[in-house]
Amino acid sequence: MPGDPQAFLSTESTFSICLLVLAGAHIPRSLLRSSDAGRIMIAIRESELRSELLGYDIHFYKLVGFAAMPGWAGRLTWQFRNVASDDAR
Repeated sequence: MPGDPQAFLSTESTFSICLLVLAGAHIPRSLLRSSDAGRIMIAIRESELRSELLGYDIHFYKLVGFAAMPGWAGRLTWQFRNVASDDAR
């Protein structure tokens, strides 16, 4: 717990936090997969040539998928850099 190193989460609290994190990751993922853009990305993963022959702009969707990775990595880096260790006091 921030501010009080002696305070620990109970097992039930830890389970609740993990459940919220998993739901927070699963819901956007399932929404993306069921959207048109998600289906096109899955089709590109399965066969680039077939997706391109169907008329999809594979370069755009690959760029969008690739550009999302640095965004998530930057967000996680920012999150964990703001955590102070006991040595920082």
